[in-house]
Amino acid sequence: MPKSTISGQMVDHENLVVTAKASAAEVPGIATYLAPLEQVLADLKELNPRLETRKGVKQQEIQERQALLKKAKDLASRIRAALKAHFGLANERLVEFGARPVRPRAKSQKNNQPEPAPQTPTPAPTAKP
Repeated sequence: MPKSTISGQMVDHENLVVTAKASAAEVPGIATYLAPLEQVLADLKELNPRLETRKGVKQQEIQERQALLKKAKDLASRIRAALKAHFGLANERLVEFGARPVRPRAKSQKNNQPEPAPQTPTPAPTAKP
């Protein structure tokens, strides 16, 4: 059976029950197999709304978590700002608290080397007839 959606599988099983019931007179003892399948399908139908409710709750909890993480980030930023004010912007102890101290910029090697002179392309020689 190819992979399909859950609702597609349920519809397929329900159709099987309906068609098998219609042919129950031709297949003796089929009712013994249909009753458990009907019960499982009823349980599935009962379970789906509960799953949807939990989905909603999960989404709400994710939003709450995101709001709390944003608030924590803001508070941590304030603490780091207070530490910078206390220790000074260039103090290396700021690294302990996850803050970057202000450091002088390193000179790059590119700036120390002179730039090569731009080369002008020479025109190609033309053949004279």
